[in-house]
Amino acid sequence: MTTDDPRPNPEHEHLDQLLAAAQRAHEAIATALDRPHAIMAEGHTWTGPTTAAAFCDDIGFRRRDLHNRADDVLDEIRHALAEVPAALDHAA
Repeated sequence: MTTDDPRPNPEHEHLDQLLAAAQRAHEAIATALDRPHAIMAEGHTWTGPTTAAAFCDDIGFRRRDLHNRADDVLDEIRHALAEVPAALDHAA
């Protein structure tokens, strides 16, 4: 006996779970360098006019890059999820 009801697509379900996990981790990953950057930017952590500024600039760059890459991970998963059908017909 067959039915015309589509069945869930396991790949779509997996991507949906992956997206949920990535969304839960996103903020912690994206903001991991916020506090070290803020501490360095206060100017009381490190002495030396050029080294401290260079290190703070480097952390700032890496902080922005980390946030962008965390966003990219979510975007890639969302794109993959949009490309995979949520259900399969019985012929598939």
